[in-house]
Amino acid sequence: MKQFIFFGFMLTSLLGLFSCRNSGERIHIRIQNNTSKNINQFWLGSGSGSGGKFSHSYGDIAIGDITGYKSLDSSYASYGNFNFITADNMKYLGSTFPKEDIGRIELDPIYYTFAYTIVGDEAVLRIIKDAYPSD
Repeated sequence: MKQFIFFGFMLTSLLGLFSCRNSGERIHIRIQNNTSKNINQFWLGSGSGSGGKFSHSYGDIAIGDITGYKSLDSSYASYGNFNFITADNMKYLGSTFPKEDIGRIELDPIYYTFAYTIVGDEAVLRIIKDAYPSD
């Protein structure tokens, strides 16, 4: 099982993405596969891969592809964990934020692209704040 190391962007960049929000608002996340491997299954949220209340399947994602947005509950449980399996049966899992930041920061309920790469044996996430889609 592969471990996750977070180093997509610096904490100062993170602070611009996060703030307080109203309950009931939705967050919109799509997944970008910037790895050199096809992803056979991608899950986001708590209970990832097990069909839990906050588990969201994004399905298969080919190299270089970007999924459509999923409208998720804005709670951390909806986007806080990920796991995916690549075409060569390697499994990558982890947390959206470093352990020391869990519970201290959350994403605003807007649109994001979660862009994943693989460096060595580690999944690396970069969170991109997207403009409101016009389509």
